[in-house]
Amino acid sequence: MARGRADGRRIVDLSSSIDQATTDRTSGRRALFASGIPVGATEDELRGFFEGFGTVENLKLRADNRERQLFAIIVFQFAADAKKAVMRGAEFKGRRLMVAFAR
Repeated sequence: MARGRADGRRIVDLSSSIDQATTDRTSGRRALFASGIPVGATEDELRGFFEGFGTVENLKLRADNRERQLFAIIVFQFAADAKKAVMRGAEFKGRRLMVAFAR
């Protein structure tokens, strides 16, 4: 899943999570990318937060160790719930998250 680069930065491959969410074109775009997550946040806390928008099927929380940041891929059961999370914006633990549809 994770591999390194020549400059020492760690690359995390989340393509399987994104592919799973985007293969069913009838349901629309259900996968989101969220960054700006406070260090120390847990997957359970983040899942609970995003479940306020709808049913979360999958959530992967990852760290960019070089940048000391957390980011996540969130897959919702329904595209409408993902759209709500993007449209409303999000503040989690006092920080404004950047939330967008995953590519």
